[in-house]
Amino acid sequence: MTLTLMTDATRHGISSLVQAARAGWHTLPQTLLDDFTTLETLATQYENDPQPGTATQAAELTAQMRTATRGGNADQLITQHIQPALTQFLTDFQSDATAAGQYAAAPKPTLAMLEEPDSIQQAYTRLAESTLRWTSIRTSWRILRGLSLAPIQDPAGLDSIHAEIGNTLTLRPIWDPHSPYSRLASPWGEGVFHLRLKWLLDHDAQVWAPTATEQTTSWIENNPELVIR
Repeated sequence: MTLTLMTDATRHGISSLVQAARAGWHTLPQTLLDDFTTLETLATQYENDPQPGTATQAAELTAQMRTATRGGNADQLITQHIQPALTQFLTDFQSDATAAGQYAAAPKPTLAMLEEPDSIQQAYTRLAESTLRWTSIRTSWRILRGLSLAPIQDPAGLDSIHAEIGNTLTLRPIWDPHSPYSRLASPWGEGVFHLRLKWLLDHDAQVWAPTATEQTTSWIENNPELVIR
């Protein structure tokens, strides 16, 4: 029965958002975190003593959390919690890339790296493991974008390059993400996450987690040849 009372929160992505916040990947409003903790308590109580009133209270609380994460509220969560988390991640990533020095461009650890100071080795380890933090932030962003229900012009939607990079037009002289050959001749070399992200940041790519409105604006600005005004 515990799972029954938590089903709606899980199905609508609220559980995933809260777990990511608890893990420290990003923040969420304290009221939302507190409501979820209360829901967990109600679910446990219902498992031990299945009273109808407990189920009703849990349903009302879940509805409250759904309202707090839908529509314009979802957009606010993106701008106030997901985007700052991504900004901090990118700042930390660049700091680690600087600390790792020449090894930041290595797809995997080398024997020479083992002779370097711990600070360099630790910085490289964080780079190599950065995909976990990135994926967690992007997963929460994707959940909230789905809950925002905002219209978008970009036909590729959440999977669009404009959902990840806001200024693709400025990268075209070096790399055209729209080219069918771009994935075959990636300028960062091997398909390793930290190499790709480092290349993008080194070339002033606007790596972001946009709202639907922001993504639509980016799609229009970076695809002038495709947009009929």
